[in-house]
Order: sequence, then C-alpha cells, then structure tokens
Amino acid sequence: MRSNLKKRIDKFFDQYNHDVAKPLRKNKYLFIYLGCLPAVAGLIVWYFCVNINSILLAFQDELTGEWGFTNFLRLFKDFGTSGASTMLIALENTGIYFVMCSIIMPVSIYFLTYFLYKKILLNQFFLVAMYLPGILSMIVLTTLFKNLLSPVGPISYMRVIHGNGQPLPDLLSSRWSAHGVMLAYIFIFTINTNILLWLGTFKRIPDSVIEAGKLDGISPLQELFHVITPMTWGTISTLFILSFVGIFSAGGPQFYFTNGNYDTYTISYWIFLQVKDHASYNYPCAVGLFFTAIGLPVTLFVWKLSDKIQETIEY
Repeated sequence: MRSNLKKRIDKFFDQYNHDVAKPLRKNKYLFIYLGCLPAVAGLIVWYFCVNINSILLAFQDELTGEWGFTNFLRLFKDFGTSGASTMLIALENTGIYFVMCSIIMPVSIYFLTYFLYKKILLNQFFLVAMYLPGILSMIVLTTLFKNLLSPVGPISYMRVIHGNGQPLPDLLSSRWSAHGVMLAYIFIFTINTNILLWLGTFKRIPDSVIEAGKLDGISPLQELFHVITPMTWGTISTLFILSFVGIFSAGGPQFYFTNGNYDTYTISYWIFLQVKDHASYNYPCAVGLFFTAIGLPVTLFVWKLSDKIQETIEY
C-alpha cells in the first residue's frame, strides 16, 4: 500500500513538477500529506465525532439498555424471516434505485449527451427543454407529476375521452407501479444537471484530438469509445466511485409520493421513518452501521477497479 502511494506521488510530481513551488519539490511527500490533512480532519470531525453516539447506540438494547449485539441479531433474524422481511424488501428497493440512478441512468445520459455534443438537429431546443424543469422546486415538480398521473388527472381524462373509457388506476397505491412512477420522475427531472455536467466535460476535450480522429476515418461510435471515453475517464470513474459510496443509501422521492407505504421504503427511508414516527434510535443505528461496514469494502474495490481500468484503457 505504501509503495503504491509513493508511486502515485512520484507520478503527480513528474507530471506537475513545473507548477509546484521549488521548496515544496524537495519535501514532496510532506506536501502531499499536508494536502491530505484537511480531508482526514474532516473525516474525524464530521463523521466519527458526529456519529460516535450513533455507533454506541447500535450496541445498546433499546428496551433493557444492556450493551451487546442484540440489535444485530435482530437484523439477522429479519433477514432470515420468510415472506415479508422488512430488511429484504428495503434492500431490494434500494437495489432498484441504485441500479437505475447509478448505472442505467448515467449510461443513458452519457449517450444522450454525446448526441447533444455533436450538435444534432434542434440540440439547443432539447437542452433548454431539459433544463427548464430544474428551475422549479422539487415540491412543485412532484405535485405536478402526481396530479398528471392521478386517476382524475389530465392523462386519465384524455384516456376516458379518447381511449377505452376507463380512467387511470391509482399508480401510487401498489409497490411496483409506484416504483415505476418515481423512477420515471427521477429520470425526467434529474437529467438536466447531469447533461450540463457531461457537456462541460465533453467540451474540455481538445478540438485537435477530435479532428485527428476524423482524419483517421473513425466512426462516431469509435470516437465515443476510443477517444471521448478515455479522455473523460477521470470524471466517469469519480462519479462511479461516488455512486458506490451511497450504494445502500440509494433511494427516490418516497417522501413526496408514497411516504414509504405499499412496501416502497428503501433502507435509508426506513431508518428515517423509524426515527420520525417511532422515535426508535438503537435498531436503526445498528442497521445503518451494518450496511456502512458492507459498503466500505465494496467502494474500495470499485476504486481499485477504476484505477486498473485507467491503466489499461486505450486512447
């Protein structure tokens, strides 16, 4: 681990040596460690110091006050419950939102941004149309979306007039249809900021590189995968790692749509409801600590994997 860190520091100074002050070049390792100090201090102060009480509560029984692993044993029993296990439902729902919001949606937005970057017909119109919902608050957007899809909303009315005469069912009254509504909302109304981010990243690619690719006769797909993707891999890998940091805290707008009813709660929203509605702290703290302990090695693995891909990716 230490030798790998040393290689990273040497590579950084080899690349940016002319931008670093001369006194710092002689003490480059001290310079790097001092640069990492604010991040380490922030981790200690804003995570461990803030959450120390939550960590302790995870090991205290809520009823008896005794210390031990009672809350974790309760969690494992819940996992082993046949049928409607609260934690299994929450874990399944969390996985749905994680796959959609952290994998499927970024990939689709990446391709969509590429077409806007290539200035397809009406690209400015599409960009403005996608960005306009971003100026409205989330409460307004969710209210509009819910009313649009309600049994007495305009879509239901048009279906009655021009369709089979039946209004729309209440899509938020069942688990899977509610998930579909919330996932559609996430995709439609969060696409704007992601596109702006990726457009900014794409526009930093030197025009000379794109022109060189055109002279070599590469196709648009080859340009995307062999030119643009390698040159934007730093942003791609960073966002991918950050998405795995929240692998067990992924979720949707349950608070505005279902309040977690109809088995639509995720792990993070279930913890929120336990504290808000039941004033329960110990067991939710144990659940949060358990999934944090699982998520940490997963995130580190993804981080190392992204570094390996960076080393092997072809320009």
